[in-house]
Amino acid sequence: MGWNSLFGRILVAAACCVMATACGAEPESVPDEPSETSTIDSASGSTDGDGATTGETELTVEKVVAWIDANYPGSAPVCDDTGRVDVGGVFACDGPPSTADEERGAMVIYVLDESGRSAWSGGTDIPNSTDSLLADYDRVPKGLFCRDLLDPEVDAYPFRQLSTPATDFFWSLVYWSLEGEPDRMDADRNGVPCETLYDTAVVGNVLAGGPVS
Repeated sequence: MGWNSLFGRILVAAACCVMATACGAEPESVPDEPSETSTIDSASGSTDGDGATTGETELTVEKVVAWIDANYPGSAPVCDDTGRVDVGGVFACDGPPSTADEERGAMVIYVLDESGRSAWSGGTDIPNSTDSLLADYDRVPKGLFCRDLLDPEVDAYPFRQLSTPATDFFWSLVYWSLEGEPDRMDADRNGVPCETLYDTAVVGNVLAGGPVS
């Protein structure tokens, strides 16, 4: 092969390399650095540098009490416990401060949603603390059906009130919650136990929140 021919091939090869670069041939890709995983707080949308949530909100007894106070001024209970509570959970507290001529009562509260909206029953013969409520629950029969809570022969007080329909329905919610929300009390599994035993208006009024009487 002549020198001129070899030199010509070298020039052609060099020109091809230059053209490939100019026409957008992609360089070898470099893997991206792994990014830190972060969890966004649904309320504030903020995270810290390590992915930990900041400004996270949770449902607490204190939040429920604040909802009661805002929507029913003068009705807020006085609770020793201010910790976390779940939707569908129950707790008991002292009632609001009473006037000098009336006995201070108690409140048993059933939490309806994440806003703190709740329904409650008040009185002087019901538990005034969650510990007392749980003690009463430990004493009554377990595995009851909705109809059992309306049977005067079943010793299930305070969960068997035999009072007004609204009060009876409310206490069935409390018992169902403490039982772990069993399907035997909620046949259609819609999250509302014992509803077939009560008028629709009664059920709706209790589930709307507020004092039950």
